[in-house]
Amino acid sequence: MALNRASGASEDDEQLAVVHPDGTPTGLVKSRAAIHTDGDWHCTRTVWALLSAAGDAGPALVLQQRGPFKASWPNRLDASSAGHLRVGDPDPWREAEEELGRRPGAGEALPLGRRQSGCRLPNGQIDLEVQELWLWHCPHDLLELQPPYPEVRALLAVAPDDLQRLAAGVVQQIPALVRRPGASRVEAGSAAGRQLIPGEEPYIRQVSEITLRILAGESWTPLEVDPEAEFEV
Repeated sequence: MALNRASGASEDDEQLAVVHPDGTPTGLVKSRAAIHTDGDWHCTRTVWALLSAAGDAGPALVLQQRGPFKASWPNRLDASSAGHLRVGDPDPWREAEEELGRRPGAGEALPLGRRQSGCRLPNGQIDLEVQELWLWHCPHDLLELQPPYPEVRALLAVAPDDLQRLAAGVVQQIPALVRRPGASRVEAGSAAGRQLIPGEEPYIRQVSEITLRILAGESWTPLEVDPEAEFEV
């Protein structure tokens, strides 16, 4: 059972709002454990950190390699940061700072829209999320980010066009710079397609494509939720 580092309370006790599939509130509030047991829709915030440069390379998106003891998808590659939106929490960037050691400053985060995600967790619970998506123009370099172990196994900086090809299945592996918790330097490594969370490839490809359009100064379309979405979990 995971603990909230700030308060010492169990994450299962976090109070979350139950929402409709389009993200509008139902008026109900439940514990995180009850929401996952009952399979209720709830809101989360996902942050994709975009570094202006990674080493000698150009702009890079940061992937988080999830910790080895995560209840869902341990050791898999995910967005830079993601966390549940608690009822009454005045700090929506709390999770980003907990997982990355830094948080977006004023005007640094760009909303990318919303998406729905549904899966059955290994423990049999159901996770139905309406995810708020943000692209953070991160002014820090990879080494300045401070991932905590065991929640985060590593942070990987990859070129957006490489990530696009990886998610599309065009290539099976791409180069990455790796920042491990507690390390004093980054190291050369790689990200493999088999490390991505199964079924998330189309979404990761969309985020990569949007990022490339933003970098090129081109128009782009935010992601949108489906009000009548149904997930077989």
